[in-house]
Amino acid sequence: MNDDRFINPKVPPVPQHQPAKGLALGSFLCGLGSLVCCMPPASVVGLILGGIAKKKGNRSGLRRAGVVCSIMGLILTVAVTVLGVFAVMDYMETAHLTFSKAEGGWAVCVKAGEYPEHMELPAKYNGIPVVAIGENAFTDAEGIVTVTIPDTVTVIEENAFTHSEKLKEIVIPEGVTVIENFAFRDCPKLTSIDLPASLESIGAAAFFTDSNLKSIRYHGTMAQWKRIRKARNWYERTQYGSLDIICEDGTITLTEGF
Repeated sequence: MNDDRFINPKVPPVPQHQPAKGLALGSFLCGLGSLVCCMPPASVVGLILGGIAKKKGNRSGLRRAGVVCSIMGLILTVAVTVLGVFAVMDYMETAHLTFSKAEGGWAVCVKAGEYPEHMELPAKYNGIPVVAIGENAFTDAEGIVTVTIPDTVTVIEENAFTHSEKLKEIVIPEGVTVIENFAFRDCPKLTSIDLPASLESIGAAAFFTDSNLKSIRYHGTMAQWKRIRKARNWYERTQYGSLDIICEDGTITLTEGF
């Protein structure tokens, strides 16, 4: 008896049975869901179902697609989680700060709400460097006692810390080149200032204050200090005598009323 499959080539062959087809389909759906929705449990279930389907003899493309989608979904979930952690950290660090565009990065503009005693400014915002402390950024910041400025900052703009009445200590890091007019004007409790060797100019009345400040520590030589461009009245006071600029190779004493 003749077999029609050999006599008539148009007759389709009998389809082979695909074992564990339901498991393969489940693996694919779970993997696809995990890839679209970033659901790690779905990724794990997809991998488990794909593994069971393989053990039961399933070698179809559907099972392979499920396993690949599950793995990709798991990787995507991890990546989103890591980015989310960094975003939360960035938010916690800058939650009360606002920023504006500046040449080469961001400028810190305004601190909203209450000021902490120890203000630590971020080096980056949204992955871009903070290069300036903006004009009037911390004017009348009554709560700030000390400030940590990142070494990404190059400019401290006008009135940045004017009338910060509790400010006692400021360390200006290496990299800052300009301190503009009135930057630290009227900070009566300011007792400690560190200035970097990178400093190139100090504006008018930048440190104009009736404070108990007796000295400024400058991280450069006396010759470097003399080369800094200074406004005539960059610092002036009438009540507290002379001011010592302590350099790496000696001290320069500025007399009262300079």
